[in-house]
Amino acid sequence: MNWQIKDYLEGAEVFFHYRQSQGEDFLAVPGERKGGGFFEVQVPIKIKVEPYWDISVSETRGLERATSEHAQLEVKDQVIEGIECYVSMKNHDRLQSSAVSYHDLVYLTKTKYEPIQGHLDIEKNQYHFTLFQHFSGNQNLVSVKAKIYSGNNLVEEKALELLEGGNQNPQFVLSYDASGKNISRILLQASYQDGITFEKQVYGN
Repeated sequence: MNWQIKDYLEGAEVFFHYRQSQGEDFLAVPGERKGGGFFEVQVPIKIKVEPYWDISVSETRGLERATSEHAQLEVKDQVIEGIECYVSMKNHDRLQSSAVSYHDLVYLTKTKYEPIQGHLDIEKNQYHFTLFQHFSGNQNLVSVKAKIYSGNNLVEEKALELLEGGNQNPQFVLSYDASGKNISRILLQASYQDGITFEKQVYGN
């Protein structure tokens, strides 16, 4: 974290105060002077890193069509989402403090892994999955599975096929026939180059 104090008083002590959640005490870290009124600190922050999910679902039953957009499926079980912080400057007996501000750190949880984007089209008993491989340069997807449930029972686990895209980005695809099955929910299981696997429910309750 870095900031500038335009009315910095030579010899004054500057501190960066932060806390990870309300109810905790603020921790104070001495600011490292960089010149020109600029200061910098490094603070240890624990975050749970997960991919960004963007899956749209469209469903056709008979002649009726309903579309539900899951534009931003939120990351669950995050350690924190942000920090509250302020800066203080003490010069002899005079203490000045900035207002408390909030810094959202959710974007940091989504920078390591390639996002999981695509759509699920449901036409009567046919389920068509398409996910896009973007090659973000970080951790790329290596495999995706669909876990299909009826109630609490796992009906089937199907791997999506990776199609090389030629001049286009590769895609993971699957067409699944659910005839005779009562599908209640579907989870996608995504595996990355580093061997880490993530799951997210994309259909059902």
